[in-house]
Amino acid sequence: MRIEPPPEPSPLIAFFSAPLITPVLAIPLAAFLPGMYASEIDILIALPFVVVASLIYGYIGMLVVCLPVMLILRALKRLNTLTLCLVTTLVGGILWAGLMRGGPGSVSVPLSFLVGAACSLGVTAFFCVLGGLGSVRRH
Repeated sequence: MRIEPPPEPSPLIAFFSAPLITPVLAIPLAAFLPGMYASEIDILIALPFVVVASLIYGYIGMLVVCLPVMLILRALKRLNTLTLCLVTTLVGGILWAGLMRGGPGSVSVPLSFLVGAACSLGVTAFFCVLGGLGSVRRH
C-alpha cells in the first residue's frame, strides 16, 4: 500500500477561502463594540447584516490589502508569514478606521482600528496557513 503525500497548498484556494473566516471574527467584535447597539435585540437584528458585510469586506480586503502587500513583499524578497501579517494588520486597521470615521454609530477611531486590524490579521493568518506560506521561509 502506497501512501500519497498531501497535496501542495494552493494560493488560489487560500485566496478564495481565507475571507470566509471574517464573520467568525467580526460577529464577536461587533457584538462587544460599546455604544454600537442599544440592546441584545439590536445585536440579533444586526447579526445577518454583520455576516454579509464582513464577507464582502473580507473579500475586498483580500483583494485590496493582502494581495498587493503580498506581491510587494515578494518583489522585495521579504515575503514571510510574520511580515505579511504585520503589514496587512497595520494597513487593514488604518483603512477600517478611515472607513468608519464618517460611518454610523459612535465607535472611536482607536476601536475601529482594532476591529479592522483584528479582522485583517485573522484573514491574513488563515491565508498563510491555507496557502502554505512558512513563517521563516522567503518566497
